[in-house]
Amino acid sequence: MNIDPQETLGQRIRRLRLEKGMAQSEVADGYVTISMISQLERDKNTASVYLLQHIAKKLHVPLTIAAMITARDHPYLAIQQLQECADNYKESNNLPDLLLSYSKIAQIHIQNRNLHEASQIIDLATQVAADLTDQQIPSMGEFFQTCSRYELLLQNHGHSIEFALKSAGIFGTIGLLHDQVDSLQVVCEAYQSIGDYKTAFETERACTLLLKKINERSV
Repeated sequence: MNIDPQETLGQRIRRLRLEKGMAQSEVADGYVTISMISQLERDKNTASVYLLQHIAKKLHVPLTIAAMITARDHPYLAIQQLQECADNYKESNNLPDLLLSYSKIAQIHIQNRNLHEASQIIDLATQVAADLTDQQIPSMGEFFQTCSRYELLLQNHGHSIEFALKSAGIFGTIGLLHDQVDSLQVVCEAYQSIGDYKTAFETERACTLLLKKINERSV
């Protein structure tokens, strides 16, 4: 569930819904109508914090509100909100969501090339991940993907590939195909950087097949 700076809030909600194989009617209830969901997905309306939290629960995804903010436009606001979430998760010993929050914060730092800050947050996330070892959950996939992007920026290509493949494996196991593609694209970029174009091409082909499967689901 990597934060795409080009993806709008509506596009993100629609993508997550389709990845879960849910129709708008399955997300709708007495609190949110089909019309409201449709307008949100088409970016024709805005949503309150409480409405976004409600939709996240309906989609059964461990999202924080800050993760649904366009990081390109509001990176520091996103970090602030994610840190508030992290503090709450730490207090309640909710390790999966704590790990997710740390990973999201690190991703924003990475996107803005703040490597020192990213390193500090990744260190915190690593401590949390140590207690979730071998669990096939979204936050572990997110953590490994974050590590892979960080190592790629440092040009530690071997470590980047290792982390990205772990992430892709987790996302593939739990059926988050879009996130699996994101991780495999890091693998592809790393292989391209070291001049292994054959493996990069093979990885890109795997991404194309997964995207085809995602599109078939949305029909």
